[in-house]
Amino acid sequence: MSQSKENPNEKSEPAAALCNIDSPPGGGLFGDDHLTVNFLFYALNEHAIVSMADVKGRITYVNEKFINISGYSQDELIGQNHRTLKSSEHSDEFYKEMWRTIARGKPWSGEIKNLTKSGRPYWVLATIIPFLGDGYKPVQYLSIRTDITQAKATAALRQQQRSFDLIKDEVYMFWPDTLQFFYANKVAREHSGLEGEDISSLKSTYLAKNMDEAEFCERLSQLESGQIESVVYRQENSRRDGSSYPAEVTIQLVRPGDDAPRYFAVVGDITQRQESERAKSQFLATISHELRTPLHGVLGMAGLFETTDLDDEQKIYADTIISSGKELEGLIEDLLNFSKIEAGDVKITPSNFALDDLTSELEGYFSALASKKGLKLEIITDPDLPEYIYGDKNKIAQIVNNFISNAIKFTDVGGVQVNLTRTSRNGEKHLKITVSDTGIGISDEMKLRIFNSFQQVDMTSTRRFGGCGLGLAICRSLVEILDGEISMTSKLGVGSEFSVIVPIEH
Repeated sequence: MSQSKENPNEKSEPAAALCNIDSPPGGGLFGDDHLTVNFLFYALNEHAIVSMADVKGRITYVNEKFINISGYSQDELIGQNHRTLKSSEHSDEFYKEMWRTIARGKPWSGEIKNLTKSGRPYWVLATIIPFLGDGYKPVQYLSIRTDITQAKATAALRQQQRSFDLIKDEVYMFWPDTLQFFYANKVAREHSGLEGEDISSLKSTYLAKNMDEAEFCERLSQLESGQIESVVYRQENSRRDGSSYPAEVTIQLVRPGDDAPRYFAVVGDITQRQESERAKSQFLATISHELRTPLHGVLGMAGLFETTDLDDEQKIYADTIISSGKELEGLIEDLLNFSKIEAGDVKITPSNFALDDLTSELEGYFSALASKKGLKLEIITDPDLPEYIYGDKNKIAQIVNNFISNAIKFTDVGGVQVNLTRTSRNGEKHLKITVSDTGIGISDEMKLRIFNSFQQVDMTSTRRFGGCGLGLAICRSLVEILDGEISMTSKLGVGSEFSVIVPIEH
């Protein structure tokens, strides 16, 4: 590994040339200065990450530890600058100060974040020592580094754990491949009864009391595939004193840059939130009922007015009153439905119904709306579907009505297609209804919250298309009540596809 055979007494000679590292010479350790330096450098190579650079910063020597940690070969490093390993962690001023120090012939020490050839970050504690030549000016630099990546990660984890212990909610972390827990904060250990035990003994289904392991894993798989940002659900939890409380569980897949991915779960007591939600729902229900009464009077009188002998201008006025009133009636209906859902007043009322009745109603209601915008509405039913099915027709229709209404609202050119097909979920028969359009599409940012309350594609859409952004939130809640699934795919400027899968019997 010797890089040079020049006179070892020259100060400017690379340190690697002062010794034969692979086979240090014999003789007493303190027999002469040459052997002392020889053995000291041998020991340094065995312990640390070592490199040498010339006065311009070009690498002239790297040891095996440097090669192993960086992922680069010796040939790829020699002649290059240490900037090859540079990360974006440090400012330009950080590196300028380092070079100002060693250029003055002074040693420099500090922590540096580097990147391997594959892009993996790692931390080193570095000491750079200038070798001085004539006039005490640096002629080359010796860099000695120690890998502190694990120590930094451990310190960060300890700080993180101290922070999590201050949180009143339960916090858990577990591995995606084994679902084995490896961390729980103080509150979580108290609630789970594992204060003095190994957290790995906790079963993953502890977080999903209303689901079996297969359903729990199915939900988590949507996080891994990137379909959703987080899994959120509610359940009844028990305290150590035997009392119960409503809890909300939120699980996310976290991918730290320096470590393996892991699931991060937070379990919070939502007793106070539910009380606030009930109060808000009661207010929405009350105000919606109060608005409906005068609105029906306005619509009724406008309808009577329309039956009288009107000129063309008066007919336009009457039509405007009626269309605006119906739009307001739809908003009030959304508020009422939303308040009922939040208050838990929505019940499933299944019955036998003909699929043809459902599709005929959809076509009859939306064909005129589509034609008015010059759009083609197409409803396709899979011939393998049975003639009659058993399910909650009204709620299924409400969900699909919202899908189609949005599709027509946000599409100016092309058309809307509705497909009804048979599918299965967990071995059970399900009905899948997909509504696709050629409309404005949805941005990636908006996809993450499109099913939240009071959300539309953006504020300009709200002004242009109207609505209060409750439709899809209501759909999501109804799908959950029906024990189904709701999903969406979209591309901005191309179109969107909304699907609902609900269990059926026939």
